[in-house]
Amino acid sequence: MKVQVILLAFVGAALAVPQVKTVYQTCGGHVVNPATCPKGYICVDNPNSCSMAADCLGICVKPQACGGFAGLRCPVGKKCYDDPRDDCDPNAGGADCIGICI
Repeated sequence: MKVQVILLAFVGAALAVPQVKTVYQTCGGHVVNPATCPKGYICVDNPNSCSMAADCLGICVKPQACGGFAGLRCPVGKKCYDDPRDDCDPNAGGADCIGICI
């Protein structure tokens, strides 16, 4: 009984942690003057939208490595996506590809 109460308290506290929502600056697009990213940021496909190759806007992200052989983790609220700047494809045999946090 005591273990169940402690477990329920722990689960309740974990559910009460606020989720971090990051807002990204848009970039790219097939226009005369496409928006660019600030220094130190790169423009990548928005994982919640279509590809910039299909005329969707990208998002500016500060490159932060994740995944790969070391299994690097992203900060809370971000996920690891394939890094578009390299030729390593996790869906084509590149199981140890480094990703970026978005």
